[in-house]
Amino acid sequence: MSIKDRAENLQSEVKDSAQKIWLAGLGAMSMAGEEGNKLFKTLIEKGQEFESRQTAAPVDAVKTGIGSAKERVEDVWGRVESLINERIGQAFQTFGVPTRDEIADLTNRVDALMDALNKLNAEKAPEATEEETKA
Repeated sequence: MSIKDRAENLQSEVKDSAQKIWLAGLGAMSMAGEEGNKLFKTLIEKGQEFESRQTAAPVDAVKTGIGSAKERVEDVWGRVESLINERIGQAFQTFGVPTRDEIADLTNRVDALMDALNKLNAEKAPEATEEETKA
């Protein structure tokens, strides 16, 4: 197998790996959305329970409770998102999935190899023509 074929195969493998990483990320975002929706529904139910207990409370107390609940929701959502990102990173690392920087580095190296191959082919082409003319 020529160097060019190997370089093209390597480039194809890198593209396939990048596609799989992309799909895994989309799957993770989908799962995060599903879990987020479940959490949101639970929070709505808790909010409804809270509201029904607090109907006699002054409006300011309700507003304070809502603001506090909103802060807690945002905090919980931030922690869930952070945890999901951390777990995805760990899973990628466990399976040996290269990082974005590693893929970029490998792509640059493949591009450099392709440039070197093209240069070698360009240098050999005139030599072959000269030999054919002599024959």
